[in-house]
Amino acid sequence: MANYFTALGTSAAIPTKNRSCSAYYLQIDGDRVLIDCGEGVQRQLVKYVQNGFRLTKIFISHAHADHILGLPGLLFSFNLNGRKKPLELIAPESVLEWVQFQVNYFQIELKFKLDFTTLNTEEEQVVWRGINYDFISFPLDHTTPCAGLLAQKRGVKHKMRKSVIADYKLNVDQIKALKAGLDVELGAGKILLNNEATFSKPPKKLFAYISDTRPILQFSQLLADVDYLIHESTFCEDLAERANLTGHSTAQQAAMFAKLHRTKELFLGHFSSRYISPSVFLDEATAVYNSVRSLYDGLKVSFDS
Repeated sequence: MANYFTALGTSAAIPTKNRSCSAYYLQIDGDRVLIDCGEGVQRQLVKYVQNGFRLTKIFISHAHADHILGLPGLLFSFNLNGRKKPLELIAPESVLEWVQFQVNYFQIELKFKLDFTTLNTEEEQVVWRGINYDFISFPLDHTTPCAGLLAQKRGVKHKMRKSVIADYKLNVDQIKALKAGLDVELGAGKILLNNEATFSKPPKKLFAYISDTRPILQFSQLLADVDYLIHESTFCEDLAERANLTGHSTAQQAAMFAKLHRTKELFLGHFSSRYISPSVFLDEATAVYNSVRSLYDGLKVSFDS
């Protein structure tokens, strides 16, 4: 299965003529994930994602209208289309309560199992494990409890140093033991320590989503060296004070974060409708960091995992 993300909604607060509210489709490791669910998401899935209704999970970063208003309609459409497969909804507790209220209010008897997972917005949390990837949420600094999402490949913890195998003429059982994290006996009472024979391979951080947040000023090892990062950039520096007041970042601040954390490629989104063109965001960000792209509805980005 191909691995990619598609931008479904890249506007902040309210939709515009060309942009819907926040929503992204992520396909990694056999999972089909909707990240945030702004108004109009059903149409965007139909328009931009092949078999877009075959979601396995929905991740909601926080309980603001432009990130959740598409949820009830999407769930009801699943029902009308005869969905049978379970669907996991990962969201702050207030969102889960709101969704349950909507289902009860409209007296909809869901024909599929809707599993609720409460999102911890105060600390890092492994929210689910894929075949090869861990999906980790992390706290953000918004005006309401909010979390981002990271897809991190489980790394090889004990990778053999090839020179050691030849130097000590290690056999298959000894190599297996070392790869399992054990020390091994070489004979005559000599012990080969694991940390002398192996090294840890850092996990690949493929994708991260930073939803609405004030700038994250402190370096985070969790978010270092991410290949593809979507970072909200609601305003430019001309409205930096408003950005701080409303719990958002500017394009410049997003670029500073990407530079600090050695991001391979930064994608800007969640643009305020005050600005006519996203080019102003791109100009501001590229003055700080050169690997930046501005998102638009329908943009599909494929990546190797």
